[in-house]
Amino acid sequence: MSDSSSVPTRMSFSGAVLRALQQFTVVTGRASWAEYWWFVLFQVLVWGALYACAAVVGIATPNGQATALGAIMLGVSLVLLVGVLVLLVPAIAVTVRRLHDTERSGWWALLLPVPLLALIVLVLCLLPGNAGKNKYGEPPV
Repeated sequence: MSDSSSVPTRMSFSGAVLRALQQFTVVTGRASWAEYWWFVLFQVLVWGALYACAAVVGIATPNGQATALGAIMLGVSLVLLVGVLVLLVPAIAVTVRRLHDTERSGWWALLLPVPLLALIVLVLCLLPGNAGKNKYGEPPV
């Protein structure tokens, strides 16, 4: 009979998002494939919702009210900026931990701001992590 404590459990969407947000400054250790990609999906959903709200505001504003539209769009832009700032640090931290899981340096995350080079980081984050302990620590739970 095998020990059930040695079998890793799958991380849920909400569990991954909470873990990434709670460990927003932790750049040591490792992040599982599921934790990283659930958090990426969360970011896509947040940005999609915010941009959809901006589009609705832009469409719903009657013609001839450019000043009101400008003020509303400024407010929406500020919300988007706050969203970027709130999710930026956790996104970098979970990316660094994900790279650690594939036994790569977190310094690869410096390529993220460069559009085509960011694809390299995304491909590295797609790779499976080490099953056992590596130089960055124990496998993520």
